[in-house]
Amino acid sequence: MFTSYMQRSSTATPTIAQPLGLEISKWIWTGENAVPAGPNPPGSRAFRKTFTSQCGKCAVSAKILITADNSYKLFVNGNPIGTGANFTDAEVYYVALQPSSNLFAVEVTNTEEGPAALIASILVQYSDGSTETVITDETWRRFLGSPKGFELPTTTDLSKWGFATFQGLYGVAPWGKTVVPPALSVKDAVVIWTGKFDNKTGVAPTVARAFRKTVVTPGCTKRAVSATAVIFVDNQFIFYINGAVVGSFASWREARVYHIQVLDPDVNVFALNGKNTGGPAAFQGVIQILYDDGTSDTIVTDTTWKAQEKVTAGFESPKLDDSKWVNATSMGRAITYRVPSA
Repeated sequence: MFTSYMQRSSTATPTIAQPLGLEISKWIWTGENAVPAGPNPPGSRAFRKTFTSQCGKCAVSAKILITADNSYKLFVNGNPIGTGANFTDAEVYYVALQPSSNLFAVEVTNTEEGPAALIASILVQYSDGSTETVITDETWRRFLGSPKGFELPTTTDLSKWGFATFQGLYGVAPWGKTVVPPALSVKDAVVIWTGKFDNKTGVAPTVARAFRKTVVTPGCTKRAVSATAVIFVDNQFIFYINGAVVGSFASWREARVYHIQVLDPDVNVFALNGKNTGGPAAFQGVIQILYDDGTSDTIVTDTTWKAQEKVTAGFESPKLDDSKWVNATSMGRAITYRVPSA
């Protein structure tokens, strides 16, 4: 069970998300073959890493970049997080953490005799805004098989577990360099705007527009902890969470990625002042919210966002009544821009 949001001492302000790579991580395996990157028998193997927060610090969330040869199942504190089956492409995951101790566990399956390995990099976010990076290396524990409950923090008898063995640095053959995905995928997000615009070209008046999205935490037992957001506006924007500025940017060529360290446990209002300075206008974004039970929700721009043709004082306040605002309009077009990598 994850620790309640109210028990966390979170003081950090939102920041541009710190990128994460695999360059300092190591490919690891079980030592069944003494030759690094040599052939290994088929089957599943279990790996574990217990992470303890630095003294006086409180872990809030983690960004995990991972891949394996041939496939993996990722768990954090016993909760299933994700799976993958292509060592040439890494995947990125965002998870809420316990304040002091967290267990990262992976089941890796070698589907046929041949090279087998796991590589990962984990960026831990502390409540004071600082970070710490955990990599796959020889300190990870490994088991020749996949015992029941290996991913659970309550499994503490590791007397039959050995230590992982080094298979090679990132970029080594036969795995080479891994493709790192964007921080979040925007493929399901709708390009929206409000007011007048040309349906074919997207050209709109050179004025600012206001947008809002209220997100209520589902159920009665979970609490929102933190969020990651990818925001793009043609041409410039100011992005807010619960009345506070998250960040601003001006470019029609790329998006910005933000890490929002602290959310209200129950209700959160995302707001945006988007301005078109000439030519086409557009707003597209995706926000992943982490909850204290290990689950998450993904919020995308669509026609459920509230919109207003003028930016009024206090429009970003969570206390504002936006019930008379109109719904945003889908622009019905695809746009191309760069989303920073994980």
